Amino acid sequence: MKSNMNLIIIIVVILLIDIVGGYIIGKKVLVPYSYEQEMTMGEPDKASSEAGEMGSEEPGIPVQLEPINLNPANSAGEVFSCTMTLITQDETVVAELGERDSQVIDIILTYLSEKSIMELNDVSKRQEYRKDIVERINSVLTNGKVTSLYITQWIIQ
Repeated sequence: MKSNMNLIIIIVVILLIDIVGGYIIGKKVLVPYSYEQEMTMGEPDKASSEAGEMGSEEPGIPVQLEPINLNPANSAGEVFSCTMTLITQDETVVAELGERDSQVIDIILTYLSEKSIMELNDVSKRQEYRKDIVERINSVLTNGKVTSLYITQWIIQ
């Protein structure tokens, strides 16, 4: 009877070690590796069919936004961080974006904070997120519009 109890205790300890070890390996090695792979894959070519939706093929004027940091919806302490660059074809829009910087950041924060970790991890939805954010920003601009949005950093920890 005592040997069976010792065997059960040993099995439970081994299972706990496997679970904790698997969690640590997944969190510290596999997840960062998957983001690294994603970053090297790059973004879709602007000559694709979606280029017409997001703006012209001309380079335009970049407007770098301050980094976005937030806790996504239903997060258990995870932090989402990204850096975005807006593209416009008009200098007056650049000036207006500067004046409305706080409002633009608030629009982006509000939109992204409604997304869960799973939604933010879904790479296939990023083009949709870009389009939605550009539409929301353009809805408050009076001097022109943002033609494109580039995500230059996307981190979930």
